[in-house]
Amino acid sequence: MARVFLRSDVHAAILGEDVILLDIAADAYLSLPSAAIQFQVDARTGAVDAPDRDVADDLVNAGLAQLTPLSTPRWPSPPLLPQRGVDLAAPVAPLTARDLLRLMGCLLDLARFYRGQPFSKILAFARQARARAPHDASPCDLHDVVRRYHAAAIWLPAPGKCLVRSFLLLRFLHRCGYDAVWVIGARTWPFAAHCWLQVGDVALDDAPERLVSYQPICAV
Repeated sequence: MARVFLRSDVHAAILGEDVILLDIAADAYLSLPSAAIQFQVDARTGAVDAPDRDVADDLVNAGLAQLTPLSTPRWPSPPLLPQRGVDLAAPVAPLTARDLLRLMGCLLDLARFYRGQPFSKILAFARQARARAPHDASPCDLHDVVRRYHAAAIWLPAPGKCLVRSFLLLRFLHRCGYDAVWVIGARTWPFAAHCWLQVGDVALDDAPERLVSYQPICAV
């Protein structure tokens, strides 16, 4: 075995017999079929034990890994898959004028910090915004905030793909004084990438039964 260390913005997950690498800077996934039996990956430290030195050198030469441990902390490990969802059929409070202003702010964020931006910058903005997110003492329940957003989201002039949907909801939560983990996952055979928001074991913008086919690979 030969050990190398993934770059801080390269994340790995084991999906059955396969290893999936996510290179955030390149906005690219790399699949290593049937490699799980040969590789050992520590998501917390980024350490990868490759089957031999040639394979380890290939990871380094591809710019995915380095020979020495990182000098800065890696991103947090992704959470386990959510077990519950938000009941969107429950009664929801009407949108307030403040909610409408928040939604307008989210659309401005979408225009400024999402459209035309590389994947790495979108996630970097989300991480920075999370650190600056207000902590409103409002007694409003998180699930009610999520339901209010979903009730209004169908009217927003934005595409419905998962990355946009999660970005907008995350910004709405931040503006309401709440936070959530933005999870990026993948599956194989056929390969697909997906993302969602969750708090604890609760998915905020997707159904848990839909997410069971995905393996979390990265969390913001």
